Order: sequence, then structure tokens, then C-alpha cells
Amino acid sequence: MDEKLDQLIAHVTEKEKRHDLYEEGIGLEISGGGIQVRVEKPPAVGELMRATILLSPFPFVRVQILGKVIHVKTKICGGKPCYDAGVHFFDLDVEERDRIIACVFQRHREGLRRRKNKNGGHELTVQSDERGDPIPCPEKR
Repeated sequence: MDEKLDQLIAHVTEKEKRHDLYEEGIGLEISGGGIQVRVEKPPAVGELMRATILLSPFPFVRVQILGKVIHVKTKICGGKPCYDAGVHFFDLDVEERDRIIACVFQRHREGLRRRKNKNGGHELTVQSDERGDPIPCPEKR
């Protein structure tokens, strides 16, 4: 418990942050095998990257990863260039991978619940014929 509290305090106060060693990025997508991040400076393809990923602020879930940049795409963000980098994890501890996967599934469940509530609690199923044209679903009675 004390270790988690120390990590949370360090993160909130940015005590661990050293601009000469790394920069912050925004996680766009994550899986048990890798992450896509958006950064301001372009990393080189093949570059090794060590990162701390904050999966959830509450409950506090943070994982340490080591990965290799496998692709970089240039984008325009707010009128200036930014870079989306795909990073493949390697030598990821099984426990860390399980935390990432659990977090991904939790977010998917939350998204499904929001969509279900938004649609009034009913799912909409659309069937299609061999040409891909929608077939009207029968009304529920």
C-alpha cells in the first residue's frame, strides 16, 4: 500500500519527471503486445523505448514496459506536427501483460454498457443478404 501511495504522490507531483531523459506522450491504443503513442518528437524506427504507462488513475495502475519502435506516422495536431509511434513490447512480465489486458477488457465493458444504456437497453442486430443489403429485423412484440 505504501509503495502505491508513493507512486501516486510521485506521479501527481511529477517528482520523477526528468525532461532530459524522456518526454510524455498520449496513449492512443494498447494491447498485451504493444502500444501506439502520440509524441511531439519523432522517435526512430528500431529505437528502444522504456516507458511508464498509467493505465488507470483510480484504482492506480501503472506498468513499466520496454519496447521497440516499429513504425512512425507524421500527423498534424493543433497546426503543428506530431508523431504516432507503434511500439512492440518485449520481455514484458506476465503480471504486467495481465494488468494491461485486464484494463483493456474493463474499458471495453464500460464502453458496451454506455452504448447499451444510450440505446435504451436494447441491442440492434442488423442482418444482411448475400449482396450485403440490410434485411429488416422483425419487430419485437
